[in-house]
Amino acid sequence: MATITDEILLCFICLISFFFIQSLLKRKEKLRSDFKRPPSPPALPIIGHLHHLSPVIHQSFHRLAQLYGPLMRLHIGASTMIVVSSASSARDILKIHESLFSSRLTFGMEDYNIYEGHSFTTAEYGPYWRFMKRLCMSKLMSASQLDRFMDVRREEMKKLLESLAKSSKESSAVDLGAELTTMTNNVLSRMVMSTRCSDGYNEAEVCRNLVLKCIEFAGKLSMAEILGTFIKKFDLFGHGRKLVKSMERFDKFVESIMEIHEERMKSSAGNTKDMMDILLEVHHDQNSATKLTRKGIKNFVLEMFIAGVETSSKALQWATAELISNPIVFDKLREEIVSLVGTTRLVQESDIPNLPYLQAVVKEALRLHAPAPLILRKCTEDCKINGFDILKDTRILVNAYSVMRDPLHGKNQTSLCHRDS
Repeated sequence: MATITDEILLCFICLISFFFIQSLLKRKEKLRSDFKRPPSPPALPIIGHLHHLSPVIHQSFHRLAQLYGPLMRLHIGASTMIVVSSASSARDILKIHESLFSSRLTFGMEDYNIYEGHSFTTAEYGPYWRFMKRLCMSKLMSASQLDRFMDVRREEMKKLLESLAKSSKESSAVDLGAELTTMTNNVLSRMVMSTRCSDGYNEAEVCRNLVLKCIEFAGKLSMAEILGTFIKKFDLFGHGRKLVKSMERFDKFVESIMEIHEERMKSSAGNTKDMMDILLEVHHDQNSATKLTRKGIKNFVLEMFIAGVETSSKALQWATAELISNPIVFDKLREEIVSLVGTTRLVQESDIPNLPYLQAVVKEALRLHAPAPLILRKCTEDCKINGFDILKDTRILVNAYSVMRDPLHGKNQTSLCHRDS
């Protein structure tokens, strides 16, 4: 009992010491007369600006930005970050000064990530990042590769429509969100590893569940890091250990899938290759300038599922909701489709270039409901943005939710735009 009490006391002393040192550093920063920091809301001791935030964090940032400007400094626990909320400021960071903000910001999981150093999405700009980008553009996500999976997308869409038609005929309720999630997961799984998520117990469903566990524990670690990096390193709640175990199970599972694909590649010379086949070909290529490791393949699969588990489904749900809420837009879209496609067949992907209003509706829905509303970056050098000083290693959060609602770029930016023609 005494040992536990001593450990709690030690943690408390470390916590107080950390915030004391942090306050000294902030005071030293204030003494620089030439240093101009972005504005900041009133803060409370220890928690900083945490009390200003709601569960929908990007909307909280948007509300605060309307009061404190497009560049805003926030302290949340031990973390300091700059929130970017205007199109012009986002352009400065993501385009004009891209080289200074090319480093991807990661929260929480790097100390417990068994694939650390093999990530593409969070890799530093360099040979490996360029190699993976070239691989994605030329092979994994090239136009020809996406065309090969056109039948996959068509089949899954047909299955969705058949399911909805059956429910309508039976007058039974439908969870459209669940149906759209199933469809998008099936498309992604078939593109990555040639198996569906909804055919009972199978590889894709197991993979998806393991990815969801990794997302859950990584998110909890991110919340721990907000209170201080050293608190995360103590792993007081065990989320780090749970993340490692989940990733190890994922690693073992994907290794078995890779072995199956390798055996299939030896016995078959089929032309239809999924992403796993392409990644394994690059892995076994002895002439490749940059080596793609097995860990690199597994991490790529993990990142593909993390990016695609909910994003596409949520985008489709929001687009549907916007059309239902805007009957004028809905009717005009239907008129365009009927006039160009007719009523005897489904819309095909090849029809999309000839459907400009459909494209506009999709873009508007994505503008209002970005699948990833926060873009994370890290400053690599001291610099000035909009006249404010940004220090090296500062965390940058570009709030796409606010950027897409920038009033300087048009009126009525908070709803689906419609223009009579």
